[in-house]
Amino acid sequence: FMVVSFFWSVRQPPPGAGGGDTDAGGADADAAGGDAAGGDAVDPADVKLPLALATPWLERGYFLSLGEKIREEGRSFFRTARGAFVDVASISAYDAKDFQGVALGDEIAFPIAYTSKETKLLQLTDDDKLKAIKTLEKRTMVDVDEETEIGGKAYMITPEGHLIRKDHLLMPELQPLPKGIDPWERWIDVSISKQMLVAYEGTRPVYVTLVSTGKKGTKEEPFDTPTGRWRIYSKHISTTMDGNTASDGSYSIQDVPWTMFFYGSYALHGAFWHRSFGRVRSHGCVNLGPSDARWLFFWTTPFLPDGWHGVHATDESPGTTVIVRE
Repeated sequence: FMVVSFFWSVRQPPPGAGGGDTDAGGADADAAGGDAAGGDAVDPADVKLPLALATPWLERGYFLSLGEKIREEGRSFFRTARGAFVDVASISAYDAKDFQGVALGDEIAFPIAYTSKETKLLQLTDDDKLKAIKTLEKRTMVDVDEETEIGGKAYMITPEGHLIRKDHLLMPELQPLPKGIDPWERWIDVSISKQMLVAYEGTRPVYVTLVSTGKKGTKEEPFDTPTGRWRIYSKHISTTMDGNTASDGSYSIQDVPWTMFFYGSYALHGAFWHRSFGRVRSHGCVNLGPSDARWLFFWTTPFLPDGWHGVHATDESPGTTVIVRE
């Protein structure tokens, strides 16, 4: 099943020092660079009126997942998915973001690329001049065939014979089958330098998209996504992620969708709060567009049994291999 929620951003700062959302997990994992997860969903408690305002305070920028709206003594409140209440006057609706990569097959195959910035689709005229015929928005997927050089600059040629500057493109590199992976096995390759993810079945790439990995932090608070090889050890339809950092302050996001943990608190997960895919952004996790995260969630192992909210890998049902490299 799928949880459908409304996401809101708290816009009022707390009137004093206070903790974060107690439904969320602590910041222990964030100190190591990951996004801490915690706070299992609970059945909402019965409303007991009158409502009393109490700690914890929610800081500006926190995200809440909301349910029904109630009104008491002239004030309106939303019940949160965790059974608490928040004043409607202190929150504002948030327009969730998305990005979706592409499934590969007969019509779309390697090599492909995404534009890293707004760029021009060019055509070589009869007098050997480059003419712009179209503007491509940032993060546009394009088919490319081969490379050429014109005027000392590298260009990629599209199947239609058009040209795009190579340094304006993010292009995944086909990876060999890793040692220990069976020819039929599913695995994931994440490139930090290209900010791209490719899902493979054996040697065959089946899905390509852009990601956002860990941004540059500090020596005391590194946000880098670790490189290495792991297996997904647990998956959750949604989870709460929060933390408290000296450089970024505190944050709390309820119902982070389609979360797949592969190493400690590091996970592949949907990120509805930005569309910066193709460049570093996170506190260490691999951020995906929610649509991409959902596709990977149901493609990876361990598979989620019908009616379950989460699942852990076992010896009999191991998780999909995740390789993160520079």
